[in-house]
This record gives sequence, structure tokens and C-alpha cells, in this order.
Amino acid sequence: MHTISIKNYIRIFFKAICVLMALSLALLCACGRGNDAVDADAQADAQTSLVPEASTKTVIDAQLNLSMPIDTSVIDPYEITSYKMQSLVPLVFESPITLDADGSPKAYLCQSWTANEDGTVTFTVRDNVLFHDGTAFDASHIAYGIERAMQSENYRYVSSYIDKYSVSDDNKQITIKPKKGVINLVLHMDFPITGMNGTIGTGPYKVDDIRAGSGMSLSVNEAWWMKQPEIKNIYAKAIEGDEAQIQSLLAGEIDVVYARGQDISAYMSSGKYLSMSLTTPSYEYIVFNTKNELMADKNLRLAIAYSLDRRTMISNAYFGNVTMSDTPMNAQSWIGSGSSSMLEQDMKKAIEYISACGFADTEGDGFFDNGIAAESTNAPNATLSPDSTPEPISYEPIKLKIITNTDTQSSAHKEAANMIAAQLESLGLKAEVKMYEMDDLSDELEDGNFDIAVLATYLGNSVDLYDLYHSSGKLNYSGYSSSAVDSMIERHIAALDEAEYVDTAIKTQEMIIEDMPVLGIGFKNSAMLYSQNIEGIGRIDSYNIFSNIDAWRVEEDEQH
Repeated sequence: MHTISIKNYIRIFFKAICVLMALSLALLCACGRGNDAVDADAQADAQTSLVPEASTKTVIDAQLNLSMPIDTSVIDPYEITSYKMQSLVPLVFESPITLDADGSPKAYLCQSWTANEDGTVTFTVRDNVLFHDGTAFDASHIAYGIERAMQSENYRYVSSYIDKYSVSDDNKQITIKPKKGVINLVLHMDFPITGMNGTIGTGPYKVDDIRAGSGMSLSVNEAWWMKQPEIKNIYAKAIEGDEAQIQSLLAGEIDVVYARGQDISAYMSSGKYLSMSLTTPSYEYIVFNTKNELMADKNLRLAIAYSLDRRTMISNAYFGNVTMSDTPMNAQSWIGSGSSSMLEQDMKKAIEYISACGFADTEGDGFFDNGIAAESTNAPNATLSPDSTPEPISYEPIKLKIITNTDTQSSAHKEAANMIAAQLESLGLKAEVKMYEMDDLSDELEDGNFDIAVLATYLGNSVDLYDLYHSSGKLNYSGYSSSAVDSMIERHIAALDEAEYVDTAIKTQEMIIEDMPVLGIGFKNSAMLYSQNIEGIGRIDSYNIFSNIDAWRVEEDEQH
């Protein structure tokens, strides 16, 4: 049975009053109030406002207009690959655990989780959740989600955190043995839950229709277990490409665009819509090959780190669309240290560190050499005639090899690598930049055929410190090995509570900055552009731009 809330009764009451007032005025004055009429919903909301504010907008019963890829005909989260379509998934599907705006775990379809003495974690599901077809949600659907996630391209990471699981006889709990600790498991329980046919969810909206080349119609899920959204209908129009979507936004055809690319700054300056910059989990960073004889010297790594002007690099190579960070722990996240960067360009420190390396500029040409003479025409044991003059010995300059990937979609890595090479000259170091296709780049990294590498990785919704920094980590391309760091990371993984998890993450970050096997450039930014008539958005994040969709509302100027 559908119930009507007190708030809705109030709104119905005020709407009725407004209708009666309008009829009375029409009879007395033979004229309508037209656009000067006060909206009943605004009146009802004003009753609870502590500080009344003048408003030129009224809430209207309108649909929210979005966009989707032009060639998509499915919403199944385990089949779609486009990030544009993935951004719409949370409207229809929910996960066992979700992440707050700061990246911390938050109960969602699972109302709680408990760490057990045997190292397993038990998740208890909510008992008031229904799928869009009326089927009751239970723990068996999480088990089904785990199996689908492990076989999908989008959520395969789940297999790195889940060893095995069992569902209770009453289907109210699922107990999981984690591979990488309790908190890491909880953070990665963010995969979408679908019905057994894969096409229905439990989210705030249900799919009424979806057609490739046309669009997708959504209507509010009246049985949703959370607060009912004010926006009752959503239509996602099939539009290909950011530029076309921006034009549709300007034309008033759609209300929201989620843009993610190399140059989103061009989209952020229009006064015809509002914009919000969002930090993504795409992390750009610089790797020093610590197994290389030169780069094994921490003084050289620190000298290079302090010589780099990363802010100019971000501005020029990345068009300003990167939030600078020394480490892969965003300062705004729950495991950040509170400062996005602890290391700024400091040439005085850079020179102090390079001086400690013991290099010499034998040739006097402003560049350090490695102390090994270049090949000379003088034979080592040759006897010179009295009239002969020996050729001067020429020493080979130190030349560092910087590698990165070719990318037809972006020149950012090439530009960043070239800027690093140019800035190294101020330290008296020469460098050459080598570009590789991804497969060849992987080979160079694995073989250690580099001094410096400019790389990018998608961190997902949480940072895996083991993979990045542990001596056995699969993304530890620097070859870095520290028993102290390994121990701290292992403590981090084994943490049973969030406080210890955060504390060990921050300490790991400090140790990495001190040893400098890797230096972050920062996190790539995305942007949400939206109509000025969309209100109530609040704080959102790139994980889920619709995380507070229940508070969104469509408004229009009264004069229109």
C-alpha cells in the first residue's frame, strides 16, 4: 500500500489553497495572476526555513535530461564499457557498500559489516530492499554479483580482494575471507547488484525503455528503500562525444554533462551553465628506476624531484586538468595527510642533493659526466712520436633515459617527459625521451631499461599500497625495496579498524616521500557541467555524480 508523507499532505494542502485563491481572484478581478503566482511547494518549504531567502525560481514537475552513448542498448553494468554509460549505472543499480565523498566506506545495501576472529568479514544485508520487479533483495544476490564481477572487465579487481565466501541459510548474511585485509575488502564491495537476469536493480530509478541511437527512459522507483527523489522522470538522450553534448547543454536539450578528457578547461568557462571540477582516480606519476646504478642513489632522486616544476608541467602538458599530489593518496580523501603536495620546486635543495652525488663536470660544459672517457684515437698502449700531441680525453656526459607511452588521444605524457628532460638541464643532467606503444613500454618497464618513466594508472575507488610500493607489488616498476615500508604496508593491510588503516597509510606516504622511488604528478580532473535550473546537487564525487540524486530538483525562473 502506497503511503503519503506529512510533507506531501502539506504540499497538497497548499496547492489546494492556491487553486481556490486563484479561482476567487479570477471571479473578483476577471484576471489571472499569471507568472506572479507563488508556487505551493515553495510555500511549504518556506515554512521550515530558518532564514527566508528571496528566490526567483520555482520547482517544476519536469524530467531531468541527460545523455548516453549513441550505440548503447543495454544498462547491464557488467556488459557496458563506456564511462559515460557507467556514470548512469548508480541511478538504476546499487552496491553492498558505497563510498562517501571523501572515499571512506559507507553502509548501503549491506547495513553493517563485522570483522571476525578468524579473519573473515560478515556482511548483513538490509531486509527492506526490493528489486524493480518486486523481488526481495538478499545475500544470494551479493554472491551472484561477486561471480559476475570476477568475470567482467569493469569489476575484475574484486578477485584481488575476495578469496572465498559463504551465504547464511536465511540469506541475510554473507561471510567473506579477504585476500588483502578487512578494510581493503570493505572498500571494494562497491560492485553493482543486479537481479538474476542482470537487467534490473534496486536503485532510485527503473528502466522503462532503452534503445541504441535514441535514448533511455527512467522513472522513479516508488518502492526505493531510501528517500524518494523529487525528480520523477529521467531521459538520457543518445549523443556522441563531449562537444556534441556541450552544444546540447547550451541548447537546453540536456541538463547535465559529465566530461572527462585532456582539455576539459575549455568547457569550464561558459556563463550559460554551472560547472564543478571533480578529482578522478586516474593518477599520473613519475617512476625512478632504483635498480639502476645511478638512480639507486637517493640523493639523485631527491635532486630531480626538487628540480621539477610540476605546477608548470600540469598547466602546460595537462592543460591544468590535474590536481597535484606527491602520492596516490588524495589530500581530500579520508586517508590523505591534509596537504595535496609537500614538495614544491626548490632549486637550492636540488643543487644540495646533486652535489652530494659526487658527480663532476670534467669538460666544463655545464653537464655532469660519468667519469668514463669517450673513445679516443689514442691507442691505450701506443708510443707517441716526439712531435705528436695527445688528443684531449673526452668524457661521456650522464644521459638519463626517460620513457613513456605514445597516445593518439593525448600528448600529455610526451609533453610532460620533454619538460622533465628540459628541466633536468638546470641540474647539469642530459636526458633523452623515448616513446613506446603500451606493450613495448611494459617490456621496457619489466626489463628495467629506463632511468625515469612517466606513467598513469587508474587507482579505482581506493589505493592499493601493496601493488604500488611493496617490494612484491605488481605495479612497483621502480624496483623499490624497503623492509620498513613493506612492514608498514603489511600493517596497513592487516588493520582491523579504520583508524589504524588511515594511520598506517599516512606513515607509508611519509616514508615514500623520504625515499622518493616515485613522485606523483597528480590526479586527473573531470567536470560536471549542469544547467542553472538544477538545484540541490551539493557535494558530489567522480565515483558517483548522482550520489545525492534524491535532493536534486529542476527549477525554472518565474519570469519565464
